[in-house]
Amino acid sequence: MLRLADDARRATRQAQAGILARVRIARPLDVLPAAVPRALRRFAAGYPDVEVSVEQLDPRAAIEAVRADLLDVAIVCLPAPVTGVTVTPFAEEGVVVALPDSHPGAGQPAFPIEQLDGGAPIMLPREVDPPFYDGLLGAAREASITLRPRHTPAPTVEQALVAVASGRAPALLPSSVAERHSFGGVRFLPLAEPMPRSTVALVSAGSMDRLHAVRFIRLVAAMSRPLTDVSRPALSQAA
Repeated sequence: MLRLADDARRATRQAQAGILARVRIARPLDVLPAAVPRALRRFAAGYPDVEVSVEQLDPRAAIEAVRADLLDVAIVCLPAPVTGVTVTPFAEEGVVVALPDSHPGAGQPAFPIEQLDGGAPIMLPREVDPPFYDGLLGAAREASITLRPRHTPAPTVEQALVAVASGRAPALLPSSVAERHSFGGVRFLPLAEPMPRSTVALVSAGSMDRLHAVRFIRLVAAMSRPLTDVSRPALSQAA
């Protein structure tokens, strides 16, 4: 009750100052754990008067925008240059291999990284997601194999999947890509263990005066936990 009273006082101060109720969010070009779209839908239902904007930025630019008060929340993979900001880890991201349907390895339950030895898999440029990129190259070194990543003309997941569907090469992508993309002619397989993983976090300025940003962060954290009834998490518990 005390927290709700504090929330109400902050909302009143914002309204008196003529501040538009809004949350400005940046997400990476590749990673989007399922908890984020679920939280966005629930946030929109619970706070219909709050304007939510979501844009795609590389992690370094997103973190700098949070520091400069141009954004309220940035979704990034760790490690990242997060000195001076608040970090809330909420998910773990693995690796999927996107294969053409005709690829001889498409019927496996998982794709061993050794089968990429000497190949040129499609990957998004390092600046899109440095922890993911570095983790994959580190896993290749551990397995004593050589990868020669090649990039698509535009650094987007869609461009990578078009290249896969055309039969050019497999693509190595974050595991959440398979959760939100269905692409004709492409099959997703998890990379076999030991699979490199990176932690996904919400980065914010940490000020409690950003009432709705704090609510969104708490809601994402709540949605990322195992829930017995995902369709009806209580907003009051995440607000």
